[in-house]
Amino acid sequence: MSLKFDQIKNDKVILRCDFNESIEGGLLKSTKRIDANLQTLNVLLAQNNSVVLISHHSDKGQSLRPVYNYIKSIYTECEFLGTEDYESLKEYINLNKNNLPRILLLENVRLFCPSLGEGGEAGRGKSLDEANDPDFAKTLSLFGNSYVYDAFSAAHRDHASTIGITNFLNGCLGPVANLEYNNLAKLLNEIHESIFIMGGAKISTKLAVISNLLQKGARIFLGGAMVHNILKLKGLDIKNSYFENTEIDLSSIINNESVVLPEELVWSGDRIVDDILDFEKMNKIIKEDGIKNIFWNGPVGIFEEGHTLGTDKVFNFLNRSKLNTIVGGGDTLTYLEGKKDYKFTYLSLSGGAMLEFLSGKKLSVIEKLR
Repeated sequence: MSLKFDQIKNDKVILRCDFNESIEGGLLKSTKRIDANLQTLNVLLAQNNSVVLISHHSDKGQSLRPVYNYIKSIYTECEFLGTEDYESLKEYINLNKNNLPRILLLENVRLFCPSLGEGGEAGRGKSLDEANDPDFAKTLSLFGNSYVYDAFSAAHRDHASTIGITNFLNGCLGPVANLEYNNLAKLLNEIHESIFIMGGAKISTKLAVISNLLQKGARIFLGGAMVHNILKLKGLDIKNSYFENTEIDLSSIINNESVVLPEELVWSGDRIVDDILDFEKMNKIIKEDGIKNIFWNGPVGIFEEGHTLGTDKVFNFLNRSKLNTIVGGGDTLTYLEGKKDYKFTYLSLSGGAMLEFLSGKKLSVIEKLR
């Protein structure tokens, strides 16, 4: 049974968040994802709920204590259950189920691992969360009466803290996850009125997305080092430019008129280090085909080495656009760090889940809770 988010009141709520922020030296490098989920927390608190916050961190050895320190600076009533011992977690909830603090943050769910010597799937190098261990999911569910899933970025993982809890509690999508779904679904629903700008280094990570979008009739402007594989197959000597050594079939892309390659390549010595997209053609398509949406994922140059000319041009083009602009992806977010003047319609904080959704895959927890 699904819940309605705005009807969750006077309850004990488990809020699955995305607190997977970069942490260096015990300090947060960014708080974008945390801040997004804290908006959801504010609503739940205003509706007189107590809330248990659950999140993973991609670094399995990373404690969420830096996240707690940040949240504690905003909500003084927040407490942190900093144990990563599963038996201690179970003991805590057995003793305190009816006396939980108003806001409680659990430790990184990827830190909970099977006891030494245990077999089964959970014992093969996976945390209890990653193994979608039913006992772990049940234990997590005991921390609340209702479940709000607000971490779209983890929706492509069928883990205990994502889909597993839904076997024990009624739940719904939170505002952040719902907004992400609606924006990405809009692109697919209006595929013929959308342009996709795809950058990045490895063609293998984007091929499923590109193929699905092309099958549905999308127009795609490609950039970044992943274009080198295509250029080489077309006969261009890319010299010592980055090349992904892969045997994937690119025939559906190479001669597809809906795929637009960079207008200009920027060389540094014997390497291609940047791309300039064909914005004249992009403007023509926008004008003639009534384009409503532009999606951008991935820098088009080696921005970490300072080659940002092509990416800057994409940024400026979208920032001036009056169309619906949707931007996202890990490297794209890294490029945007420090920029405060962007005016995109929607900034996605997801990575792999966003790409899997656009590639046509169903995300189990999203499908179940919608």
